[in-house]
Parts: sequence; structure tokens; C-alpha cells
Amino acid sequence: MKTESNRSETFVYVARFPFEINDTSLCTERQKDIAGASNCNVRQSKLYVWKLLEIALLKSFGLELSKLNVVKNSNGKWICDECEFSLSHSGDIVAVAVSDKPVGVDVEMLNPERFGEQMQNRILTETELTQSKLLAEKERAVYANVLFSQKEAAFKMSDCKNFVAHVIETSKYKFEVKTLQTDNTYIVSAVSSCAQKIVFNALNVELNDFVL
Repeated sequence: MKTESNRSETFVYVARFPFEINDTSLCTERQKDIAGASNCNVRQSKLYVWKLLEIALLKSFGLELSKLNVVKNSNGKWICDECEFSLSHSGDIVAVAVSDKPVGVDVEMLNPERFGEQMQNRILTETELTQSKLLAEKERAVYANVLFSQKEAAFKMSDCKNFVAHVIETSKYKFEVKTLQTDNTYIVSAVSSCAQKIVFNALNVELNDFVL
């Protein structure tokens, strides 16, 4: 059971890996999770996002990850008793959100070619499709790309088992969206279940507000 807290902020940490990490050991279940990934980059992503979680919990809440009982629940979500957190990784970017309320974060590569009309019809709600048609055609794919990232963040906050993008209405949530540039452009979407201020912390990248 999580205790009541007066914390009024949700914290999001974003980093490009590799970055310097300490020798703190991983819990057995996380070790198995990393070892089970067949792709080398995915294994690296899972390692560094966990190390970023260590940094986030210690800096924001004074919690040591190695002392927490972190487990994966029946829906495949990592949880602990002391706080709420969310993890995401894409390419060479990892992102973590920590809060005392349910929270979701997603990092997504900006790839408009992936979000053409067919994909838009698959992932957007009727309301979102209507809004999309008000945009210039070249902006619709970027809009869908961002909405997909927001839907991923909302899904992670919800603790549902299956991600069904076209039933998640993004207008029901208040998202904070940032962009960053490395070899690729990435979108970082964060959402909290309450009206908490979302504070972004960039370790070794530069974050900017998203503008369509």
C-alpha cells in the first residue's frame, strides 16, 4: 500500500545511452527480463532505463531502487509499494517518470512515413481523425505520430493488459510533450493521473517543447 504524500510534482528523466552507471546490481527478475531480450540494443535499453530509474528515484524521492521490492504484475507492468513509475525506450533514448500517483511516459522516434493514412485509420479515434483532417496533409502524419506516443503513455498509466490505440481518446488527458534531437528526432510524452506539475530533467540531451 502506498502512503499518502504531499508531493505535487511528477518527474520525468530523459537520457541518451550509453551514460556512466554505477555497479548497483539488478534485481533477479530484471536480470531475467534483460537476458530474455534477443536484440542487443533492446538489452542495452532495458539496462539503461533501469539505471535511469535508479537516478530518478534517488534524486526526486530519496529512494534507493536496490532496497525496493520491485516486481512485474500480471499485466506485465513493473510496480513497487513506495511510488509509481513508468519506463520507456526507443533507439538510443531512455525515459523514466516517477510520481506518487499513476503516471505514464513514452519515447517515440518521429517517423512520419510510418504514420500514413492507413496507420492513422488504425490508431486514431473518430474524433482524432476529424481533428486530423483540419490539418495540412503533410502535418497529419506527424500529428498521428505524436498522438500514438501520447496513447502509449496513457496506456502505461492505466495498467491495462492490452494496448488498443484506437479506443484511447487523448483529449481526456493532459499531456506534456517534448522533442529531442540526436541522430534522429524523438518525441517524449508524459501524463499523470492528477493535476500534478510535470518536471522534465534531461541528463545529456536537450529537450524542447513540441510544436506541430
